[in-house]
Amino acid sequence: MHLTQLKHRAAVLLAALAAVGISAVAPASAQARPAPVSGLVRPNVSVAPPVFLLRNSNGKCADVQFGDTRNFVPVVMHECTTGASQTWVTINNDDGTISLSNAKSNRCLDVLYGLTFDFVPTVQYDCHSGPIQHWTITDVFDGTKLLKNQNSGKCLDVQYGFPGDSAPVQQFTCTAADPQRWNLKPV
Repeated sequence: MHLTQLKHRAAVLLAALAAVGISAVAPASAQARPAPVSGLVRPNVSVAPPVFLLRNSNGKCADVQFGDTRNFVPVVMHECTTGASQTWVTINNDDGTISLSNAKSNRCLDVLYGLTFDFVPTVQYDCHSGPIQHWTITDVFDGTKLLKNQNSGKCLDVQYGFPGDSAPVQQFTCTAADPQRWNLKPV
């Protein structure tokens, strides 16, 4: 894809977000990180199993929408089935992070266009060495995990904590709230 096509797609996305009242630039007060919750997140970084389901605390699994194998397909929540579109494979990166490759498409979990603000959806995209596909996994006190994107510093999150099928998986400021807590269930 040419750079002009990417710029056009980014402009379309930003226009769509603006149309629903989401600004690409957060006000200065919103850019500050929330205070860490003492005792909630362990300081150690966790290791992912080689092949797993990414199950949220809401009981649903991260799924490539409709099992589609193309680039830019959204990652959404769906009833867990252990199907290939819900199965993720760990790729260890040289910088100590991991990338998550979907078992059906062999494409990686990616933050759309590498944008760094809250509510940016995740999609699958050809795996590459860019930081928008690099994640660190941190243990939470209850045994769940936070997945933090290297590029944005934001956490993988279920939009508004919606418990139903098709809820978008996005990045959002790390709070360790339930929509950001994941179980990496080996397959």
